[in-house]
Amino acid sequence: MNRPRLIAIALAGSLGLSACSSTPPSSDTAVTLAPASPPQSTFERDSLARAQVLVKQGRHREAAEVWEILHLYRPAEPAYEISLRQSRQSADRAAAQLLDKARAARAAGNEQLAVTYYLQTLASDPERGEAANELRELERTRNRRYFLGKPTRLTLGRANDYLTKGQAAPPTAQEPDEPEPETASASASADKPSPSEHGTLEHAALLERDGEFTEALAMLTRYVKANPKDEQARQQIARTWEAFGDRALSAGRPRAALRAFERAQAYNPDAASRLDPKIDQVKRSLGQS
Repeated sequence: MNRPRLIAIALAGSLGLSACSSTPPSSDTAVTLAPASPPQSTFERDSLARAQVLVKQGRHREAAEVWEILHLYRPAEPAYEISLRQSRQSADRAAAQLLDKARAARAAGNEQLAVTYYLQTLASDPERGEAANELRELERTRNRRYFLGKPTRLTLGRANDYLTKGQAAPPTAQEPDEPEPETASASASADKPSPSEHGTLEHAALLERDGEFTEALAMLTRYVKANPKDEQARQQIARTWEAFGDRALSAGRPRAALRAFERAQAYNPDAASRLDPKIDQVKRSLGQS
C-alpha cells in the first residue's frame, strides 16, 4: 500500500472520530496560509479545503488533525506545519476558555451546565487532566446528594471500597441497594432522553474508564430510570455492571461479582450468552450450583 493511500485512510479515520466528538465551535480566529505551490493531488486539494473550512468554523482541534495529515503528506510545504501549529494553539485556548466557563457555571450553582462545559473542554483537549479531575469531583458531589436519605447501604464517600475492603460478613451489606431495572414500558413519557441529560452517557463512560464505578453506575441508574426506552443507555449500564463484576471477582469478592453480573443481565438479557458462563462459574465457586 503506497504512502498517499495510507495517509488517506488515516485522514478518513481521523474525520470519523471527529464527527463523534462534541467539540463546540470556537470564536478564536486563525488565518490559514496558502501553500507555496498548488496541491499535487485530488486528495491534497480536498484535504486542504476541509482544513480551511474547519478553521473558518472555529473547529480547531479537528482542523489540526487534518493539517497534521497534510504535513505528513507533503512535509516540505511550510504552510502546513505553520497551520498545524496555529490550530493546536487555538484549540488550547478554546479548551482554557471552556474550562473557565465550566468553573464559572459551577460557582454559580448551575451544575448541569458545568458538566456540559467540562465535557466540551475534554473534547477540545483530552489531555487536560484538571478538567477530568474536577468533573469527577463534581459528579461525586452530585451522587452523594442523590443518595442522601435514600434506602441505600452504600458507604458514601468511599467509592468502590466494597470491592477490595470489608469484613467477612455478607458482602451484600456493603453493596449498593440499587433499584431494580425498569422495563421498557415502565414509563411512556420517557421515550426520548431529556435535553438536560446531554453528555450523561459520555460522562459515565469516562468515569468507568477511570475505575469510578460507584459514580458511573449511579449516574447511569438515574439516566435509565428517566429514559427506560433508551436502548443504548441500557446496554451501557449492563456493560458497566459487568465490568464492575469483573473487578469484584479479581478482588476476591465473588458475591459482589455475582450481584453485578445478575444486574448486567437484567438490563441487557441479550448478553446472556456472555454472562451466563460467568454467573455459573461464580455460583460454583460459592457452592450454589
